[in-house]
Amino acid sequence: MRFDIYKILSFALILVVQGVSYAQTCPDVFGDIDQNTATDFQTDGNRQGSFDCKLEGGDIEITAKGDNRTITVKANTIVVWDVDNVFLTSERDIIPDDNGNQTEIDKYGITLNIEDGAILYILGNLKLNFKSVINIASTGQLVIDGDFNTDGGIYPIINISNDQILGDDIPAIRDPDNNSILHYLNLHIKGNGYFGFTSGTSGFTSGSEFISRIYIEGNTVDSNELNTSVTTEEQIENYLNQQDWFKELNGFWQWIATLYYNIALRDNFPGINGESNEEFRKGLTGGQPSVELPDLPVELTYFNAFIENKTVALEWETASEQNASHFDVQRSADQQNWTTIGMVNAQGNSNVAVEYEFIDEAPLSKAYYRLHQVDFDGLNEFFGPLYVTTTSVSEEFEVTLMPNNIVNGEEVHFRLSGGIPASMMSASMYDGTGRMLQSEEIELKQSATFTSLHLPSEMKPGVYYVVFRNGKSIARKRLIVR
Repeated sequence: MRFDIYKILSFALILVVQGVSYAQTCPDVFGDIDQNTATDFQTDGNRQGSFDCKLEGGDIEITAKGDNRTITVKANTIVVWDVDNVFLTSERDIIPDDNGNQTEIDKYGITLNIEDGAILYILGNLKLNFKSVINIASTGQLVIDGDFNTDGGIYPIINISNDQILGDDIPAIRDPDNNSILHYLNLHIKGNGYFGFTSGTSGFTSGSEFISRIYIEGNTVDSNELNTSVTTEEQIENYLNQQDWFKELNGFWQWIATLYYNIALRDNFPGINGESNEEFRKGLTGGQPSVELPDLPVELTYFNAFIENKTVALEWETASEQNASHFDVQRSADQQNWTTIGMVNAQGNSNVAVEYEFIDEAPLSKAYYRLHQVDFDGLNEFFGPLYVTTTSVSEEFEVTLMPNNIVNGEEVHFRLSGGIPASMMSASMYDGTGRMLQSEEIELKQSATFTSLHLPSEMKPGVYYVVFRNGKSIARKRLIVR
């Protein structure tokens, strides 16, 4: 298997489509995991498209229950987690003191293993609690489309194999002229890296040069702290200073609480070795050139359904197409079992808007419809679903940013469907730390709209989030600024 830049780009292309089919069922690790939870992702050899399985969600917590837990992407398995945020955390100890105050602390950690030839794509931000560990083999790869963050500046551990394998299986950006490795991509962070006091192994030494296996397109944040040694007492003091109840105590009772928790929390905060952190941070720099993605095979503008003379009419439009073969029109009564009820040939290659229509002559009384778009090279994606009854069409509240990966100053539009006609919708923008940058009110004259999104005049490179609220409906979308 050859891991050159063209292979990486083709994999990255799959990640930005809305739902590529996969050959097998993923173990459901989103939520609580205990001794009864299957946590190994392993290919069955029947891969369809460019990955084996995919899990979807918005803001996800993976919580260790009962003990430290392990999630493993087995050798040569490719997995996608299509999320906004994923947090590796655990059930918590509640530790009270004599004055009725209490603090919570994670009891366990989660070890995430990426074996040789395996790839885990996280299409959002990844945050680790301080007891979690990431292990990546020499030819394994973890791609984080957003930011990497640690919990409260306390350290987790990242270990990337320091084997100096030089074959084509290494995930890397290569020089097209001589195939030499320009940048290793074992851990590829497309947003910012908030490493806190992270320790472990980040690369290897070749001669007098340290070669990092971590590639960061955004900024490294607080990386100057990585070479600092921190005692258990200093960590506990830092942790207590983040607790609201502790901030409200006067000086004497803060001193008493600090003495108490230095005993109660001692095992939770082992000292940090500055030399280990200094070794980890070698070669760890942000602002690397972005890995550009090719254009999507199909860029869909809208997908609508309506009742027409006791039939269901489906209409959709593509803004552009590249190597597109056809659309399968699929219907389901339960969103679990889908049947293809027709096929519409695609334009193939186009840079102008193309409209399509399909009529379901024998509709069910209640049904879901979706489009399965297939390319000539076998790649595929899904659009929808739409829910249709014989008397109405119910469309989920959905917002799409176009484009969602920009350079500073570039204009962004959004397409909205499923809104409340003649109502107000808010659009709030947040940076990667959760700080609101701006908020605006937008009047919706009808349930669907396509309009421009106002952005702050100066935006630093990184990952941002736009939260749209209309009535009880909320949509959260990621915007990457290069």
